[in-house]
Amino acid sequence: MYRKLTLLIFVTVLVFVPHSRSFAQIRPLVIAWQAPVGRDAIYGNNPTTCNHTSIGCLSCPPLATEYSCFLSNVLPNISGVGFVIPWGLVDTCAANGKTSNSPCLADSGCSVSGGTCYYWDWIDKALMDFVNASVGPTGSGKTWTNGCAGGNPCKIVLIVWLTQDSSGPNLFDGTPNTPAYVFTQAYANDVGTGCGTTCAPQDVLVCQAWQGGTGPGWTGQPYIGDTAWAMGGGQGDYGIWNAQGAMILASGGSMFYNPPPANNYSGYPVMYEKPILTAAEKFITALALHYSSACIYSSCGSGPTIAQSIAYMRIGPSSGGENYPYCSSSTPTVYAGSCPVSGAYWPGPQGYTSSEKQCFSDQGYLTSWPMNNDGLGYISSLYSYINQQNWAFPIDTPSHEGPPSNSSTMYADTEAFLANQYALGTGMQAASIGDLLTYATQYSPSSTANWAVHFRQFPSV
Repeated sequence: MYRKLTLLIFVTVLVFVPHSRSFAQIRPLVIAWQAPVGRDAIYGNNPTTCNHTSIGCLSCPPLATEYSCFLSNVLPNISGVGFVIPWGLVDTCAANGKTSNSPCLADSGCSVSGGTCYYWDWIDKALMDFVNASVGPTGSGKTWTNGCAGGNPCKIVLIVWLTQDSSGPNLFDGTPNTPAYVFTQAYANDVGTGCGTTCAPQDVLVCQAWQGGTGPGWTGQPYIGDTAWAMGGGQGDYGIWNAQGAMILASGGSMFYNPPPANNYSGYPVMYEKPILTAAEKFITALALHYSSACIYSSCGSGPTIAQSIAYMRIGPSSGGENYPYCSSSTPTVYAGSCPVSGAYWPGPQGYTSSEKQCFSDQGYLTSWPMNNDGLGYISSLYSYINQQNWAFPIDTPSHEGPPSNSSTMYADTEAFLANQYALGTGMQAASIGDLLTYATQYSPSSTANWAVHFRQFPSV
């Protein structure tokens, strides 16, 4: 499925600015998000002839494609392109029967002929079309290395999606965005650490904000069979299940299919549970190697070449490139001495079918779990893990308001603090002209997701 030339252009600033540099020396980057890709893109190739009434097409030849028009008319005026990395379309070995309910292997240990390598071509072929392209009008002599605004090298921003970006089924254009093996009991059995000898299978939820669904990537209907569940409000809109069956419906009714259909995990996964967290960490490790000069293996392909152009990579802890735990709770949540906690629907990190039931908390999601020896919270442990990798470029993280109803600035403040603690970049999900007015009159929250205060407090990010 190609991307139309209607582009989302956003301005960003490179992270990891040394304290000794003045802010006047920072060169902002203007990035074209979802730019049309070229002929070698495995997924998203855009052969469409450019509509000459569209912005950027006016001076293109009559039969030029949107991709070629973008290269000649748009790219010379900006800093580069943005590209999504959907985890499920790269970690495909289990789906193709090359591994048994487990992730693909990193370039240092995989076999191309055996099919155990991550499917890097999904990303690399599309990006190499840009890296190898001529930039600007025909005859300009400009290339990727000197063809962007001001004669600067063009840059790439990569956004890693561990789950789908917004509500609906957890799919990327019809394919599961989170690999299906993550939800199996077999994979949970292999995880082993942090939950005794056997981990509970990965839990998934649905709620009014994230209703799941059907589609090419899933088998059967969503587990909730009551057609009224999504039309109500509050607690009646929550349901949770895993590979062992339906676990809970917030209303307490018998509105699950009986028996529930197998293999529909199109809802929102509980991001800090051991199955999805361990698999995501392996993928992150593989990313750090593939896009580095240290990748010297046959499966590295174009990874080291692309790495030279990456401005930064953003890894979204939840909700695409963002950081919002959908379906986690309907109220601010803290531990009340025992579970369940009123209003909380995500279980603790050991999963619903373990000794922990409904044990989500703001503190546990962000910094540390206050009970059951669960250790660091999800964001703190994930950022710590990312920090330990040998990246060839900066890593950015999102700061985002949290539940309930995307209203808690405490989440964004804590996420920015943790990014600074683990030497990562941080950013906001949106900026507006209204932010300037707010910033002039109040300290916090001064702007969308409080990003202006974060940049002032943590100048190194």
